[in-house]
Amino acid sequence: MTQGIQFRRKPKVPKELIIALSVIAAVAVVVVAVLIIVHIKKDKAEEVKIGIGESAWSTEGFEFIKEAQVLDEKLIIFTDSDSGKKGIMTFDGTVTEEAKHDSFYVVSDAWRSKRYIVETPISEYTLLVDAKTGTVSSRQYHGLTEPEKTAYWEETYDYLAWHGERGYIGKVKTSEVALSNGFYPVSTPASQGSKWGYINKNLGLETDLRYDKAMDFHGDYAAVCADGSWGYINADFVTQIDFEYESVSELDVMGEECAFAFRDGLAPVKKDGKYGVIDTSGETVINFIFEAILPGKNGSYIAKKDGEWGKITVDKSALKEDTTKENEDSAQGGAAIEAGNYVVKTSGSPLNMRNEPNGETRIAMIPNGSTVIVSSYDGGWAYVKYGKYQGWVSSQFLEKATESATVATTAASTAVQTSQP
Repeated sequence: MTQGIQFRRKPKVPKELIIALSVIAAVAVVVVAVLIIVHIKKDKAEEVKIGIGESAWSTEGFEFIKEAQVLDEKLIIFTDSDSGKKGIMTFDGTVTEEAKHDSFYVVSDAWRSKRYIVETPISEYTLLVDAKTGTVSSRQYHGLTEPEKTAYWEETYDYLAWHGERGYIGKVKTSEVALSNGFYPVSTPASQGSKWGYINKNLGLETDLRYDKAMDFHGDYAAVCADGSWGYINADFVTQIDFEYESVSELDVMGEECAFAFRDGLAPVKKDGKYGVIDTSGETVINFIFEAILPGKNGSYIAKKDGEWGKITVDKSALKEDTTKENEDSAQGGAAIEAGNYVVKTSGSPLNMRNEPNGETRIAMIPNGSTVIVSSYDGGWAYVKYGKYQGWVSSQFLEKATESATVATTAASTAVQTSQP
Protein backbone atom coordinates (compact mmCIF):
# COMPACT_ATOMS: atom_id res chain seq x y z
CA MET A 1 0.00 0.00 0.00
CA THR A 2 1.47 3.28 -1.08
CA GLN A 3 1.84 5.76 1.71
CA GLY A 4 0.33 9.17 0.81
CA ILE A 5 2.20 12.49 1.19
CA GLN A 6 1.02 14.42 4.15
CA PHE A 7 1.04 18.28 4.26
CA ARG A 8 1.40 19.99 7.56
CA ARG A 9 -0.69 23.16 7.89
CA LYS A 10 1.07 26.33 9.11
CA PRO A 11 0.02 27.37 12.51
CA LYS A 12 -2.36 30.26 12.35
CA VAL A 13 -0.93 33.61 13.62
CA PRO A 14 -3.29 35.17 16.08
CA LYS A 15 -4.99 38.28 14.76
CA GLU A 16 -4.14 40.12 17.95
CA LEU A 17 -0.39 39.49 17.37
CA ILE A 18 -0.57 40.88 13.83
CA ILE A 19 -2.24 44.02 15.10
CA ALA A 20 0.33 44.38 17.86
CA LEU A 21 3.24 43.98 15.43
CA SER A 22 1.69 46.51 13.05
CA VAL A 23 1.34 49.01 15.84
CA ILE A 24 4.94 48.43 16.90
CA ALA A 25 6.15 48.92 13.31
CA ALA A 26 4.14 52.13 12.93
CA VAL A 27 5.47 53.46 16.22
CA ALA A 28 9.01 52.61 15.12
CA VAL A 29 8.54 54.53 11.88
CA VAL A 30 7.22 57.53 13.79
CA VAL A 31 10.10 57.38 16.27
CA VAL A 32 12.67 57.22 13.46
CA ALA A 33 11.00 60.16 11.70
CA VAL A 34 10.96 62.17 14.92
CA LEU A 35 14.62 61.39 15.54
CA ILE A 36 15.50 62.53 12.02
CA ILE A 37 13.53 65.77 12.45
CA VAL A 38 15.10 66.38 15.85
CA HIS A 39 18.53 65.75 14.34
CA ILE A 40 17.84 68.16 11.49
CA LYS A 41 16.53 70.79 13.89
CA LYS A 42 19.53 70.20 16.13
CA ASP A 43 21.84 70.74 13.17
CA LYS A 44 19.81 73.81 12.21
CA ALA A 45 20.03 75.18 15.73
CA GLU A 46 23.77 74.56 15.82
CA GLU A 47 23.99 76.25 12.44
CA VAL A 48 22.29 79.48 13.46
CA LYS A 49 23.00 79.76 17.16
CA ILE A 50 26.52 81.12 17.12
CA GLY A 51 28.56 83.43 19.29
CA ILE A 52 26.82 86.44 20.76
CA GLY A 53 23.42 86.16 19.14
CA GLU A 54 21.06 84.07 17.07
CA SER A 55 20.58 84.40 13.32
CA ALA A 56 17.58 83.32 11.31
CA TRP A 57 17.83 82.25 7.65
CA SER A 58 14.88 82.40 5.26
CA THR A 59 14.47 82.26 1.46
CA GLU A 60 10.85 83.39 1.63
CA GLY A 61 10.25 86.40 -0.57
CA PHE A 62 13.59 86.08 -2.38
CA GLU A 63 12.65 83.35 -4.85
CA PHE A 64 12.80 85.85 -7.71
CA ILE A 65 16.55 86.51 -7.29
CA LYS A 66 18.86 84.66 -9.66
CA GLU A 67 22.02 86.59 -8.81
CA ALA A 68 23.05 89.64 -6.77
CA GLN A 69 26.07 91.91 -6.34
CA VAL A 70 27.02 95.17 -4.66
CA LEU A 71 26.51 98.48 -6.50
CA ASP A 72 27.65 100.94 -3.81
CA GLU A 73 27.58 101.54 -0.06
CA LYS A 74 23.80 101.16 0.14
CA LEU A 75 22.50 99.34 -2.92
CA ILE A 76 22.47 95.87 -4.46
CA ILE A 77 21.99 94.92 -8.12
CA PHE A 78 19.82 91.81 -8.49
CA THR A 79 18.98 89.68 -11.54
CA ASP A 80 15.41 88.41 -11.87
CA SER A 81 15.11 84.62 -12.23
CA ASP A 82 12.39 84.72 -14.89
CA SER A 83 13.23 87.70 -17.10
CA GLY A 84 17.00 87.85 -16.63
CA LYS A 85 16.64 91.63 -16.26
CA LYS A 86 18.31 93.61 -13.49
CA GLY A 87 16.94 95.86 -10.76
CA ILE A 88 18.03 97.53 -7.52
CA MET A 89 17.34 96.75 -3.87
CA THR A 90 18.62 98.07 -0.57
CA PHE A 91 20.70 96.03 1.88
CA ASP A 92 17.57 94.98 3.77
CA GLY A 93 15.92 93.58 0.62
CA THR A 94 13.60 96.47 -0.26
CA VAL A 95 13.26 96.70 -4.05
CA THR A 96 13.67 100.32 -5.17
CA GLU A 97 13.93 99.69 -8.93
CA GLU A 98 12.08 96.83 -10.64
CA ALA A 99 14.03 94.34 -12.75
CA LYS A 100 13.66 95.82 -16.24
CA HIS A 101 17.19 96.90 -17.16
CA ASP A 102 19.98 95.25 -19.13
CA SER A 103 23.10 96.08 -17.11
CA PHE A 104 24.53 98.35 -14.42
CA TYR A 105 28.10 99.53 -14.10
CA VAL A 106 30.22 102.18 -12.43
CA VAL A 107 32.43 104.85 -14.00
CA SER A 108 34.93 107.06 -12.24
CA ASP A 109 34.91 110.80 -12.84
CA ALA A 110 38.08 111.37 -10.82
CA TRP A 111 39.63 110.21 -7.56
CA ARG A 112 36.88 109.17 -5.11
CA SER A 113 34.15 110.33 -7.49
CA LYS A 114 31.91 107.74 -9.15
CA ARG A 115 28.77 107.62 -11.25
CA TYR A 116 26.35 104.70 -11.57
CA ILE A 117 25.20 103.90 -15.07
CA VAL A 118 22.46 101.70 -16.53
CA GLU A 119 21.78 100.37 -20.01
CA THR A 120 18.07 99.84 -20.45
CA PRO A 121 15.50 99.06 -23.16
CA ILE A 122 13.49 101.98 -21.77
CA SER A 123 15.85 104.45 -23.46
CA GLU A 124 18.19 104.33 -26.42
CA TYR A 125 20.63 106.35 -24.31
CA THR A 126 22.67 105.25 -21.32
CA LEU A 127 21.04 106.64 -18.16
CA LEU A 128 22.28 107.66 -14.72
CA VAL A 129 21.26 105.99 -11.47
CA ASP A 130 20.14 108.11 -8.53
CA ALA A 131 22.32 106.51 -5.88
CA LYS A 132 20.47 108.26 -3.06
CA THR A 133 17.06 106.77 -3.87
CA GLY A 134 18.21 103.62 -5.63
CA THR A 135 16.19 104.36 -8.77
CA VAL A 136 16.99 104.93 -12.44
CA SER A 137 16.45 108.53 -13.47
CA SER A 138 15.63 109.94 -16.88
CA ARG A 139 18.95 111.76 -16.95
CA GLN A 140 21.29 110.74 -19.77
CA TYR A 141 24.92 109.92 -19.22
CA HIS A 142 27.02 112.05 -21.58
CA GLY A 143 30.43 110.79 -20.57
CA LEU A 144 33.20 112.64 -18.80
CA THR A 145 33.44 116.40 -19.24
CA GLU A 146 37.21 116.27 -18.77
CA PRO A 147 39.92 113.58 -18.97
CA GLU A 148 39.72 111.15 -16.09
CA LYS A 149 42.42 111.62 -13.49
CA THR A 150 43.42 109.68 -10.41
CA ALA A 151 45.42 110.63 -7.33
CA TYR A 152 48.48 108.48 -6.56
CA TRP A 153 51.11 108.83 -3.89
CA GLU A 154 54.46 109.76 -5.41
CA GLU A 155 57.23 108.34 -3.23
CA THR A 156 59.86 110.25 -5.23
CA TYR A 157 58.29 113.61 -4.38
CA ASP A 158 56.59 112.51 -1.15
CA TYR A 159 53.20 113.96 -2.03
CA LEU A 160 49.87 113.08 -3.63
CA ALA A 161 49.86 113.72 -7.38
CA TRP A 162 47.34 113.69 -10.19
CA HIS A 163 47.82 111.14 -12.99
CA GLY A 164 45.94 111.13 -16.29
CA GLU A 165 46.04 109.06 -19.45
CA ARG A 166 49.59 110.20 -20.15
CA GLY A 167 50.82 109.82 -16.59
CA TYR A 168 51.93 112.41 -14.05
CA ILE A 169 50.07 115.75 -14.14
CA GLY A 170 51.01 117.57 -10.95
CA LYS A 171 50.62 117.85 -7.19
CA VAL A 172 47.14 117.54 -5.69
CA LYS A 173 46.06 120.60 -3.72
CA THR A 174 43.96 120.28 -0.56
CA SER A 175 41.40 122.62 -2.13
CA GLU A 176 40.94 120.19 -5.03
CA VAL A 177 39.65 117.31 -2.92
CA ALA A 178 38.26 118.95 0.27
CA LEU A 179 38.52 115.91 2.53
CA SER A 180 36.89 115.76 5.95
CA ASN A 181 38.58 114.55 9.13
CA GLY A 182 39.69 110.96 8.90
CA PHE A 183 42.02 108.75 6.87
CA TYR A 184 41.83 107.90 3.17
CA PRO A 185 43.48 105.02 1.28
CA VAL A 186 46.00 105.90 -1.44
CA SER A 187 48.41 103.87 -3.53
CA THR A 188 51.50 104.33 -5.61
CA PRO A 189 51.03 104.02 -9.40
CA ALA A 190 50.92 100.52 -10.87
CA SER A 191 54.35 101.15 -12.39
CA GLN A 192 55.69 101.52 -8.84
CA GLY A 193 54.02 98.38 -7.53
CA SER A 194 50.69 99.73 -6.24
CA LYS A 195 51.63 99.82 -2.56
CA TRP A 196 48.88 101.18 -0.31
CA GLY A 197 48.73 103.38 2.78
CA TYR A 198 46.57 106.16 4.27
CA ILE A 199 46.64 109.96 4.12
CA ASN A 200 44.88 112.56 6.29
CA LYS A 201 42.61 115.43 5.25
CA ASN A 202 45.70 117.61 4.67
CA LEU A 203 47.07 115.03 2.21
CA GLY A 204 49.92 114.01 4.53
CA LEU A 205 50.91 110.35 4.68
CA GLU A 206 49.77 108.83 7.99
CA THR A 207 51.21 105.34 7.63
CA ASP A 208 53.80 103.49 5.59
CA LEU A 209 52.82 102.20 2.16
CA ARG A 210 52.77 98.67 3.48
CA TYR A 211 49.59 97.04 2.14
CA ASP A 212 48.68 95.22 -1.09
CA LYS A 213 45.28 96.92 -1.01
CA ALA A 214 43.43 99.17 1.42
CA MET A 215 39.76 100.11 1.75
CA ASP A 216 38.01 103.13 3.28
CA PHE A 217 37.62 103.42 7.03
CA HIS A 218 34.03 102.86 8.12
CA GLY A 219 33.80 103.94 11.71
CA ASP A 220 37.00 102.92 13.52
CA TYR A 221 38.06 100.07 11.22
CA ALA A 222 39.28 99.48 7.68
CA ALA A 223 39.89 96.33 5.64
CA VAL A 224 43.43 95.92 4.31
CA CYS A 225 45.22 93.21 2.34
CA ALA A 226 48.74 91.92 3.01
CA ASP A 227 50.45 88.95 1.34
CA GLY A 228 47.22 88.07 -0.46
CA SER A 229 45.02 87.86 2.66
CA TRP A 230 42.61 90.37 4.20
CA GLY A 231 42.38 91.61 7.77
CA TYR A 232 41.22 94.74 9.60
CA ILE A 233 43.11 97.61 11.21
CA ASN A 234 41.91 100.22 13.70
CA ALA A 235 42.29 104.01 13.55
CA ASP A 236 45.78 103.68 15.11
CA PHE A 237 46.78 101.47 12.14
CA VAL A 238 47.19 98.50 14.45
CA THR A 239 45.94 95.10 13.29
CA GLN A 240 42.54 94.55 14.87
CA ILE A 241 41.70 91.26 13.14
CA ASP A 242 44.36 88.93 11.74
CA PHE A 243 44.94 88.50 8.01
CA GLU A 244 43.07 85.26 7.36
CA TYR A 245 40.25 86.18 4.97
CA GLU A 246 39.79 86.19 1.19
CA SER A 247 38.80 88.85 -1.31
CA VAL A 248 35.07 89.21 -2.04
CA SER A 249 35.55 91.01 -5.37
CA GLU A 250 33.18 88.75 -7.32
CA LEU A 251 30.28 90.34 -5.42
CA ASP A 252 31.32 93.90 -6.31
CA VAL A 253 30.00 95.43 -9.53
CA MET A 254 33.37 97.17 -9.91
CA GLY A 255 35.05 93.77 -10.10
CA GLU A 256 37.97 94.97 -7.99
CA GLU A 257 39.66 93.07 -5.21
CA CYS A 258 38.03 94.20 -1.98
CA ALA A 259 36.64 93.28 1.42
CA PHE A 260 33.51 94.60 3.12
CA ALA A 261 33.41 97.22 5.88
CA PHE A 262 32.08 96.85 9.42
CA ARG A 263 28.53 98.10 9.89
CA ASP A 264 26.80 97.96 13.23
CA GLY A 265 29.90 96.15 14.52
CA LEU A 266 29.59 93.29 12.00
CA ALA A 267 31.17 92.50 8.63
CA PRO A 268 30.68 89.70 6.06
CA VAL A 269 33.97 87.94 5.29
CA LYS A 270 35.11 85.00 3.15
CA LYS A 271 37.21 82.11 4.41
CA ASP A 272 38.07 78.80 2.72
CA GLY A 273 35.66 79.66 -0.09
CA LYS A 274 32.65 80.22 2.18
CA TYR A 275 31.09 83.35 3.69
CA GLY A 276 30.27 84.17 7.29
CA VAL A 277 29.95 87.24 9.51
CA ILE A 278 32.35 88.36 12.25
CA ASP A 279 32.32 91.08 14.88
CA THR A 280 35.07 93.62 15.58
CA SER A 281 36.84 91.22 17.94
CA GLY A 282 37.06 88.61 15.20
CA GLU A 283 34.46 86.32 16.76
CA THR A 284 32.17 84.40 14.39
CA VAL A 285 28.56 85.59 14.52
CA ILE A 286 27.31 83.67 11.47
CA ASN A 287 28.99 80.40 10.51
CA PHE A 288 30.97 80.06 7.28
CA ILE A 289 28.33 78.03 5.43
CA PHE A 290 27.12 80.51 2.80
CA GLU A 291 28.07 80.83 -0.86
CA ALA A 292 27.64 84.61 -0.65
CA ILE A 293 26.78 87.28 1.91
CA LEU A 294 26.35 90.90 0.81
CA PRO A 295 26.93 93.91 3.11
CA GLY A 296 24.05 94.48 5.50
CA LYS A 297 22.51 97.05 7.75
CA ASN A 298 20.85 96.74 11.16
CA GLY A 299 21.74 93.05 11.26
CA SER A 300 20.04 92.07 7.97
CA TYR A 301 21.99 90.42 5.15
CA ILE A 302 21.09 89.21 1.67
CA ALA A 303 22.86 85.87 1.27
CA LYS A 304 23.07 82.74 -0.87
CA LYS A 305 22.99 79.17 0.44
CA ASP A 306 22.62 75.91 -1.50
CA GLY A 307 22.02 77.90 -4.67
CA GLU A 308 19.14 79.95 -3.20
CA TRP A 309 19.10 83.59 -2.18
CA GLY A 310 17.50 84.65 1.08
CA LYS A 311 17.82 86.86 4.13
CA ILE A 312 19.82 86.47 7.32
CA THR A 313 18.54 88.34 10.36
CA VAL A 314 20.99 88.64 13.24
CA ASP A 315 19.87 88.94 16.84
CA LYS A 316 19.98 92.60 17.86
CA SER A 317 22.20 91.78 20.84
CA ALA A 318 25.04 91.22 18.36
CA LEU A 319 24.85 94.76 16.97
CA LYS A 320 26.81 97.84 17.95
CA GLU A 321 25.95 101.46 17.29
CA ASP A 322 27.23 102.67 13.92
CA THR A 323 28.22 106.30 14.21
CA THR A 324 29.69 106.77 10.73
CA LYS A 325 28.26 109.80 8.95
CA GLU A 326 26.47 108.94 5.72
CA ASN A 327 27.07 112.28 4.04
CA GLU A 328 30.17 114.18 5.08
CA ASP A 329 29.07 117.45 3.45
CA SER A 330 25.65 117.50 5.08
CA ALA A 331 24.69 120.57 7.14
CA GLN A 332 28.16 122.05 7.55
CA GLY A 333 29.14 125.68 7.15
CA GLY A 334 32.34 127.01 5.59
CA ALA A 335 34.56 130.04 5.03
CA ALA A 336 33.36 133.38 3.67
CA ILE A 337 33.40 133.66 -0.13
CA GLU A 338 32.56 136.28 -2.72
CA ALA A 339 30.02 136.11 -5.53
CA GLY A 340 31.13 134.37 -8.70
CA ASN A 341 31.64 130.96 -10.30
CA TYR A 342 32.74 128.06 -8.09
CA VAL A 343 33.45 124.35 -8.47
CA VAL A 344 31.98 121.78 -6.03
CA LYS A 345 34.83 119.90 -4.33
CA THR A 346 33.90 117.04 -1.99
CA SER A 347 35.65 113.70 -1.54
CA GLY A 348 33.22 112.24 -4.05
CA SER A 349 29.76 112.47 -2.52
CA PRO A 350 27.16 114.98 -3.83
CA LEU A 351 26.88 118.37 -2.14
CA ASN A 352 23.55 119.01 -0.43
CA MET A 353 21.56 122.09 -1.47
CA ARG A 354 19.24 123.27 1.30
CA ASN A 355 16.25 125.58 1.54
CA GLU A 356 18.05 127.92 3.97
CA PRO A 357 21.44 128.17 5.76
CA ASN A 358 21.81 125.00 7.82
CA GLY A 359 18.23 124.17 6.87
CA GLU A 360 16.57 120.84 7.56
CA THR A 361 15.12 120.45 4.07
CA ARG A 362 17.38 119.24 1.25
CA ILE A 363 16.10 120.37 -2.14
CA ALA A 364 18.82 118.97 -4.41
CA MET A 365 22.20 117.23 -4.46
CA ILE A 366 24.95 118.62 -6.70
CA PRO A 367 27.53 116.14 -8.11
CA ASN A 368 31.16 116.59 -7.15
CA GLY A 369 33.06 118.62 -9.77
CA SER A 370 30.03 120.62 -10.93
CA THR A 371 30.17 124.40 -11.47
CA VAL A 372 27.75 126.65 -9.58
CA ILE A 373 27.09 130.39 -9.48
CA VAL A 374 27.33 132.02 -6.02
CA SER A 375 25.28 135.17 -5.51
CA SER A 376 25.48 135.70 -1.73
CA TYR A 377 27.04 134.43 1.51
CA ASP A 378 25.64 134.07 5.04
CA GLY A 379 27.58 132.61 7.98
CA GLY A 380 29.35 129.73 6.25
CA TRP A 381 26.61 129.18 3.69
CA ALA A 382 26.54 130.28 0.04
CA TYR A 383 23.41 130.87 -2.02
CA VAL A 384 24.02 129.22 -5.38
CA LYS A 385 22.35 128.55 -8.70
CA TYR A 386 22.84 125.19 -10.39
CA GLY A 387 20.78 124.69 -13.53
CA LYS A 388 17.16 125.14 -12.53
CA TYR A 389 17.93 124.74 -8.81
CA GLN A 390 18.70 127.53 -6.35
CA GLY A 391 19.47 127.18 -2.67
CA TRP A 392 22.08 127.17 0.10
CA VAL A 393 25.22 125.01 0.26
CA SER A 394 28.16 124.82 2.65
CA SER A 395 30.86 127.15 1.32
CA GLN A 396 33.67 124.89 2.59
CA PHE A 397 33.03 122.61 -0.38
CA LEU A 398 33.29 125.36 -2.99
CA GLU A 399 36.48 126.31 -4.81
CA LYS A 400 36.80 129.48 -6.84
CA ALA A 401 36.80 128.65 -10.55
CA THR A 402 40.19 129.55 -12.02
CA GLU A 403 38.65 130.68 -15.30
CA SER A 404 35.32 132.13 -16.31
CA ALA A 405 32.91 129.21 -16.09
CA THR A 406 29.31 128.72 -17.01
CA VAL A 407 26.87 126.10 -15.81
CA ALA A 408 26.29 123.57 -18.57
CA THR A 409 22.67 122.54 -19.00
CA THR A 410 23.62 118.89 -19.42
CA ALA A 411 25.72 118.97 -16.26
CA ALA A 412 23.00 120.71 -14.29
CA SER A 413 20.55 117.99 -15.28
CA THR A 414 22.50 115.55 -13.12
CA ALA A 415 21.41 117.25 -9.89
CA VAL A 416 19.12 115.09 -7.80
CA GLN A 417 15.98 116.88 -6.62
CA THR A 418 14.67 115.82 -3.25
CA SER A 419 12.43 117.12 -0.48
CA GLN A 420 13.95 114.91 2.20
CA PRO A 421 15.80 116.49 5.11
